[in-house]
Amino acid sequence: MHVQFLVTGELEDETLGEAILRAIGEIDDCTLMPTLRTDSMTSSGRPLTDEGNTSIRRFANRLVSEFAPGRGSRPPDVLVAIDDLEPWNTAQPDLVVKLLRRALRERLDRIPQTDRARTASLLQRRTSFHLLAPMPETYFFGDPAALSECMLHVDRVPRLLRDDLEDFETDDPSYLSVARRETWDARHPKRYLQFLSDGNYHETSQGKAALRRLSWRGLSPKHDPLGFARAMFEDIVFALFAGLEKGFSNPLGSVGPKASATFGRGIPESRNPASAADVILRNI
Repeated sequence: MHVQFLVTGELEDETLGEAILRAIGEIDDCTLMPTLRTDSMTSSGRPLTDEGNTSIRRFANRLVSEFAPGRGSRPPDVLVAIDDLEPWNTAQPDLVVKLLRRALRERLDRIPQTDRARTASLLQRRTSFHLLAPMPETYFFGDPAALSECMLHVDRVPRLLRDDLEDFETDDPSYLSVARRETWDARHPKRYLQFLSDGNYHETSQGKAALRRLSWRGLSPKHDPLGFARAMFEDIVFALFAGLEKGFSNPLGSVGPKASATFGRGIPESRNPASAADVILRNI
């Protein structure tokens, strides 16, 4: 089985897919293909709106192109696309998914009718889309070993308002005074890591090391609900092992809550693929 990840950031490039599969466990007959990269839909620094968005269309085009006619190489058996929700979209994950679904429909409509049904079927069976909330760095704060890779200043201990990492916000007064001056967002984990490390945190070095070391299984239950990450793992485990009794499970636990924006439509609690006509990817 050939598995591929489509990501949007330097931290995730070549690192996120490896970290996810390692958390699930050693998988026989699984080949991790080179990571695909595209522009983020959500990194503009402001909330998405219900208007046309070039970055969303580019994201949709890249997904569809992996299965559209004329592709020169073998498409993956499982393709997982992942973007950051970002702090400014935490209240509207459903809108992010809605706009992506619309862009995917529009892209499929441009494929000749003779090939459209086959391309749509491949997308629905092989592809899923997930969000990390608000971004990968938030999960580092749940694992001291991962944080140790970020070169935090010895005198600075992270302070978070809530245990739920995906509802990230700090009330660290030292950081907040700097954030006000620099117009940084208190809900931005990457900015907070840069502050805690005196500017020594860089996603391409310390970030990649932290992601490789991150113990996903160690995050739950203290930092629940972790709904977006749990939905992502549940979907990937299902895609790789549906109908097989190999002892693989969601590293965050299947019982906990899963983000409805990226789980409720495509893979219901029954673990049977949805047959609803409006499902465009496996999980949305």
